[in-house]
Amino acid sequence: MTETAEPRVRRWCWEQRVVAAVLILAAAVAGCRPGLGRQLRDGLRIVFMNHGYLDAQIGMPEVTGEGSWLHLNIPVTEGMLYHVGQVTLGGATPMFGQEELLKATGIKTGDVASREAIFNGAQALRDYYESRGYMNSYAVPTMDRQGSNGIVDVHYAVTEGRLTKIRNIQ
Repeated sequence: MTETAEPRVRRWCWEQRVVAAVLILAAAVAGCRPGLGRQLRDGLRIVFMNHGYLDAQIGMPEVTGEGSWLHLNIPVTEGMLYHVGQVTLGGATPMFGQEELLKATGIKTGDVASREAIFNGAQALRDYYESRGYMNSYAVPTMDRQGSNGIVDVHYAVTEGRLTKIRNIQ
């Protein structure tokens, strides 16, 4: 893919996710399933959060009809686009290098602060430990917004499991 085509493809994928969420939300608002509107508003908010808009707010949709047309107005406040500041670890013993563990998260300073990527980093830490025999390890991410400058620091609180050894395999 060329350098100019790649951003267009990414933007198209982003737009398609938003359009799909809006269409599902429209069906819920039109009365297809009561109570679904709130869940879908939350889902649409998560789409924005996965693209760095951590403060996104989705309002109650307004539906109006005109002839055979249905007009849907969804108030959206994106908020600020956040980028990752510092990425830190807590609770990890020095058995594995700090740099090695940070690299395993896949999160770097300057990246768009995607909610999905941050939680995937926690899963990557768990996988890293468990692939080395430390079962029941986990990491809990916390995000600390740094004022109004669009920076969010990410901290992973790591709980290391016990080293597990397999005696016999039959």
